[in-house]
Amino acid sequence: MSKIIGIVGGVGPKAGENLHAKILLNTRAVRDGDHLPILLYTNPAIPDRTDFILGKSPENPGHEILRSLELLVSAGARVLCIPCNTAHAPVIWDVVKAGLAALVCDAQLLHIVNLTVEHMVHHYPNVSRVGILATTGTILAEVYQVALVQHGIFSVVPSESHQREIHDAIYHPEWGIKARSAPVMPHAIDILTSAAARLVAGGAEAIILGCTEIPRQRCLDRRFEHPGQEGHPTCRRRREACPRHVTALTAARGHLWIGRRQLGLGV
Repeated sequence: MSKIIGIVGGVGPKAGENLHAKILLNTRAVRDGDHLPILLYTNPAIPDRTDFILGKSPENPGHEILRSLELLVSAGARVLCIPCNTAHAPVIWDVVKAGLAALVCDAQLLHIVNLTVEHMVHHYPNVSRVGILATTGTILAEVYQVALVQHGIFSVVPSESHQREIHDAIYHPEWGIKARSAPVMPHAIDILTSAAARLVAGGAEAIILGCTEIPRQRCLDRRFEHPGQEGHPTCRRRREACPRHVTALTAARGHLWIGRRQLGLGV
């Protein structure tokens, strides 16, 4: 029997739901019994990761994420995933990793950022400059910058003012993707599309959509038209790391573009 996959939901809630759906979509199954065992636990008590990194919230989200993982492990999950890029900031991730190690279990915790970068390096070895679209917390914690530089790849990040716009496109209470996702509001799409174009103008040969909200909506697919550039999603990396017949999945949550062709790496 395949190992049970455990997904921490609530970071945001739709990210976990969408990862679950993508695992189903990418499983080679002709009948119910061919599918993988999956547990999805949505925990709305997990504090906002960016608020913590910016000093707006005193509670480290890692503790509540760890409680979610403990619940999943106790229910039998042995392949674990946190579909939130910002949660992989060391100040949060280290708490989770240390706590899980203390459980003394054989569960595998997937690192979506490392998996995304490793996939990109393996399949697109000639890319040397990568743009990053993500929350302000992910950018300030240099989650992707550190992972990329270990492979000799230069990160292209938005300016401070443009990053504020990107963050609003995700978080704004009236028109941000977290608040209005069905459908995504045109203003949010415009901001993200313009941001991607600026990264390309700044020399990016590929773009990582390092936020679970952006790839979930695929809101840039029809509008990002810069031939010769790549875009790379981080969530399909998570699907690939799940065992058995899941194809093209691992553990991040974003998208990578190459020219006008989206690579389908995000969940």
